[in-house]
Amino acid sequence: MTTEESRSEELLAARKEAEKVVRGMAEGPLKEKAFELAFLDLAGTGSAASSKSPRKSNRQRGQKRATSPKSPAAKKKGGLAENVKALKTKGFFKKHRDASAVQDKLLIGGHKYRTTVIGTALIRLTQAGSLQRVKEKAGGRIQWVYYE
Repeated sequence: MTTEESRSEELLAARKEAEKVVRGMAEGPLKEKAFELAFLDLAGTGSAASSKSPRKSNRQRGQKRATSPKSPAAKKKGGLAENVKALKTKGFFKKHRDASAVQDKLLIGGHKYRTTVIGTALIRLTQAGSLQRVKEKAGGRIQWVYYE
C-alpha cells in the first residue's frame, strides 16, 4: 500500500468519525462548522494545533487596541499636568522647586509618579509658558528648578 492510499484511508476514517460526532445535530451552518472542526482535528491536517492556539487579532502589527472613550468623570480628573498646574495655583512654585520636590508634594496629595515622568511634565509646562526654569547648584549637583 502506498502512502497516498494509506492517507486516503485515514481521511475516510476521519470523515466517518466526524459524521458520528455531528450525527444528532440539526442541519445548518452550526452542524457544518462542527463537522469541519471535528474532521480537521481527526484528520490531523494542522487545524487541531491552531484551534488550541490563541486567537489571532485582526489588528496589523504595531497597531494599538481601540479603547472606549473615557467617561466625563474620568476626563475631569486630569493627569499629572493638571496636578502640577493645581500646585502652581496654590503658590507652590513661588519658590524654586526641582522634580523631587514636586514628586514629594504630589505624593502627600496621594498622587504617585516617577520623577522622570514628572520631569517630562515640567518641561512641557515650561514649553507651554506655564512655568519657567533655571539651572541651580544644589548638593554638589547642577539641576533644573522650576518657578512661576
